[in-house]
Amino acid sequence: QIIGDRYFVVNENLENIDSFEQRDYPYTAIPKLYGLMDSTSVSATGAVRLQNQTGFELTGRGVIVGFIDTGIEYTNDVFKNSVGRTRIINIWDQTVNSGNPPEGFLYGTEYVREQIDRALELEDPHSLVPEKDEIGHGTAVASVAAGSRLEEGSLFTGAAPDCEIVAVKLRPAKQYLRDYYRIADKEPAYSTDDILLAVKYVQQLVI
Repeated sequence: QIIGDRYFVVNENLENIDSFEQRDYPYTAIPKLYGLMDSTSVSATGAVRLQNQTGFELTGRGVIVGFIDTGIEYTNDVFKNSVGRTRIINIWDQTVNSGNPPEGFLYGTEYVREQIDRALELEDPHSLVPEKDEIGHGTAVASVAAGSRLEEGSLFTGAAPDCEIVAVKLRPAKQYLRDYYRIADKEPAYSTDDILLAVKYVQQLVI
């Protein structure tokens, strides 16, 4: 699958590759793995002071922010607007293959704004859009960067509370790569190819 002018992904069954760990593969042929990083609070960045500057209106209105992470809990109020509709344009869940993948991509399931809004009207939203963030990292990062203002009983606000959101839930790295890099089973790890494809997906939506 072509990613861009310089990168493409080739998939091959491991049964057709002799002694993966002993072969002298070029460095760029083996995807690298990435883990998760901590996030900082909105107030620590100084974003709240900028939001309160009269005349600037620096709240993210008219901006689309993409998140490539562990997913997003779309039912959370911080991802809804003032009338309870979603601010999420699209979600690409790379881990679920029960639905339709994004156009031009070969795996995962794409959920669009209309589906998410219909799901939010249901008693069980996940029966229609089963996207979940089991780890919580992606939801936390998206909340800090793009969470809506919560006024009732909370002073929470994200750095860009009026922006729109695109989210990609990354597929966990394949076991042979985890074994190759000696990654512990309990540690989240994600492969370069899935990350680059996620970047391409976000770019197609925001450019």
